[in-house]
Amino acid sequence: MAGSASRRDRRRGHARWTRDRLFIGTVALKSGGGVRQVVAYVVAWALFAFQRVILWEIPFMPARFVSFRCAVSVPFPFVAAALAMVLGKP
Repeated sequence: MAGSASRRDRRRGHARWTRDRLFIGTVALKSGGGVRQVVAYVVAWALFAFQRVILWEIPFMPARFVSFRCAVSVPFPFVAAALAMVLGKP
């Protein structure tokens, strides 16, 4: 019983992180932020969470893999913002 409760709590924590990201994006949109900027922000936060890199990836994965993943993740927010700009035009 206790093991399943802790697993359930972990799932709720992950859902809270995702929900917080989207809430911050919603607040930015309502306060006048552009769609491109909010899309880039949410994508960057999802792909390149600095605490995840430090706490989980560096200790458990080879440094070459972590540096490659970080380098590959850099252009994706810009690509997402460009796609939001292209798809957002009427």
